[in-house]
Amino acid sequence: MVLGVVSDVGWDLRATFAHHGLDHYFSSWVHSYAHDTEKPDPLLFQHACRELGVAQE
Repeated sequence: MVLGVVSDVGWDLRATFAHHGLDHYFSSWVHSYAHDTEKPDPLLFQHACRELGVAQE
């Protein structure tokens, strides 16, 4: 199983997840600020699917 984070917050969440020992569970981190858009823009979810190697449904 692969897991990813798609987030609308204005900062990188990896440090927060790492602080709680959870970062190693996730293979993809897609932050809306890095793509100059926000949810529910399909671009964010499409990017996460490509990074995770899963089909878009």
